[in-house]
Amino acid sequence: MVVAFGQPQSISKVVEAIQKSNDGISQQQIITATGLSERSVKYALKELVHKKLAGFRIPLNDTRRKVYYAEVEK
Repeated sequence: MVVAFGQPQSISKVVEAIQKSNDGISQQQIITATGLSERSVKYALKELVHKKLAGFRIPLNDTRRKVYYAEVEK
């Protein structure tokens, strides 16, 4: 997926991390995989979910966290 010109590079890194995960990826896993700050990852996830490029689900075994996945084809 190509992120439009003018978007922060953090969004591209988060998209890559989400696309590489098969069963979804948590925010903490994204932070670890990308080396981005928590604030940058939160912003990127907010934008991607708002634009419907990513979605999330809440696992039944831990309802305090979200698992993110790509809404578009890889």
